[in-house]
Amino acid sequence: DRLRDDIAQKKFDVLYMFDRSRLARKYWLQEFVLEELEGKGIEVIFLKEPKAENDEDKVVQGMKGLFAEYERAKITERTRRGRLFRAKQGFVVGHETPYGYRYIRPEGGKDRWYEINESEARIVKLIFNLVANEGYSVRKLIKKLYELGIKPREGKDYWASSTLSRLLRREDYI
Repeated sequence: DRLRDDIAQKKFDVLYMFDRSRLARKYWLQEFVLEELEGKGIEVIFLKEPKAENDEDKVVQGMKGLFAEYERAKITERTRRGRLFRAKQGFVVGHETPYGYRYIRPEGGKDRWYEINESEARIVKLIFNLVANEGYSVRKLIKKLYELGIKPREGKDYWASSTLSRLLRREDYI
């Protein structure tokens, strides 16, 4: 998106890219952006492939784009299957530690788990109590947590409504 914004502002005349797949992993999006670039008079040079001089070169580059999309689909599927396999074995899968927990990953160990972070867990209980028993809306909850001086994990001064909404919808708290 930033690249396309820079195109609109005419910040450059030539775009050097390592490989066509770095532009986008989906073939149609590669072609869409390339057409947009060419329409604005910007020359695109891929460092790993020669410039398309004729229709045959364009077909070959199109095939490379399709292979990049296929590779992306393979990576996504392998990752999904690997996560599913680990989850079925009882391992923690994912990268975002829920608020109220600490992610434990011993050095050299393959096992990973969450431990309850007691100080954050008290805040989670308070949040659910205020919503479930006191009828607080998310906006009112933000104000209350700010008044109590309770900050989110990121160190900001106040909680974002999206953060609290996600927290309230998480099944792992139930």
